[in-house]
Amino acid sequence: MRPGRFVPAFCRVAGLIGIMAILLIYLPFTLPRLLGCQVLVITSGSMEPQIPVGSLIYVQEVSDPAVLQPGEVITFHSGLDGTLEEDTITHRIKENDIQNEQLITQGDANTMTDLHPVPYHMLLGVVKKHLPLWGNFALVLNTFWGRVFSVGVLVFSVGCYMLGGRFRENR
Repeated sequence: MRPGRFVPAFCRVAGLIGIMAILLIYLPFTLPRLLGCQVLVITSGSMEPQIPVGSLIYVQEVSDPAVLQPGEVITFHSGLDGTLEEDTITHRIKENDIQNEQLITQGDANTMTDLHPVPYHMLLGVVKKHLPLWGNFALVLNTFWGRVFSVGVLVFSVGCYMLGGRFRENR
């Protein structure tokens, strides 16, 4: 490689790597949403060791809760109005009481079933997949400084890529 080609090539490659890194980092948070899943973070240890604290979970809505089986992991609202996000719980189904339209649940790390059954209307969906540690990453990226960092890396990467093209034109 001639000396005049190294800097433009380096800038283009560094820019592409930075752009691809940002896209790959945000892919696990955005693609599932486009496919109809809710993306949530596990913040308590009630499902350990199966789903550790800091895991990212993908929750798929269920059209008919009567088909749910014991052993499936679900996410539901525990609040009375069913709208408070801070009241979101993820536990395993122990029993599906179809007649009363409610689910009996228990966290894997808990010794007893939950005190209150989960009415069908409080169900958010079934956990389809979880990624350990990615939830912690999502929490950091969702802060002000996490977003500033991501935008900064993206702007810097695009700038490097464009600078490499500019160097190449000026040769």
